[in-house]
Amino acid sequence: MKIRMLTFRLLTCCILLTLCTTTNSASIPKRPEQLKFKPLNYTPPDPLKHRFTLKSGPTVYLVQDNTIPIVQITIFVKAGEYLEPTNLTGLAELTSTLLVEGGTSKHSADEIDEMVDFLGAILTCSCGSLYSTVSLNILSQHLTNALELLREILATPAFQEDRLKIVKQRVIQEMAQRNDNSSSIESREAMFLVLRY
Repeated sequence: MKIRMLTFRLLTCCILLTLCTTTNSASIPKRPEQLKFKPLNYTPPDPLKHRFTLKSGPTVYLVQDNTIPIVQITIFVKAGEYLEPTNLTGLAELTSTLLVEGGTSKHSADEIDEMVDFLGAILTCSCGSLYSTVSLNILSQHLTNALELLREILATPAFQEDRLKIVKQRVIQEMAQRNDNSSSIESREAMFLVLRY
C-alpha cells in the first residue's frame, strides 16, 4: 500500500513537472531574433523647461516629483582636485569633508550633527577631479529648516580644529590600508597604464 502511494505521488510530480516544462518552453522562442517586445514609448524631458536662474546668479534645475514627500538638492561647484597646489595633495578632499563635518561660526560640529539628525536629513559633500558636490536629502516638511542649515554650512564653515585632526587621522588610516584590497590597486594602476600620466 505504501509503495503504491509513493509511486502515485512520484508519477503525479513527474506529470506536473512535464506540463510546467512544456508550457514554459512553448512560450520561449528558439532564437533571440524571434523575441517580441512591446514598443517603448519614452520621451526625455526638455531640460530648458526645468532650468532657471536665481537672482544671485546660480543656475537651478528643478524637477518635481510629487509621489514621495522628499526633496533632494545637489549643488555642483566648479572646484575640485585640479585646483590643489602640488605640495598640498588631498586639500580638496579634506576641505569638502570638513565643510559638512567641521561646524560653522554659529554652531559647533556636534551641534550641526545633532541638527542634521533631528531633521532626519542626509547631508554629504564630495570632491572630484573637476567639480565638487554638496547633497541634501530631506523630508519636504523640514525643507525650510534644512535650507537654513545648508546656507549656514556653506556660507560660514568653521573647519573646527578637533574635527580636522580626526579627518586627517582617518585619511592617513585610509592611505595605510589602500593596498589591502587588490581591486583598489587594480583600478588605480589601470588609470596609470591607460592614461599614461
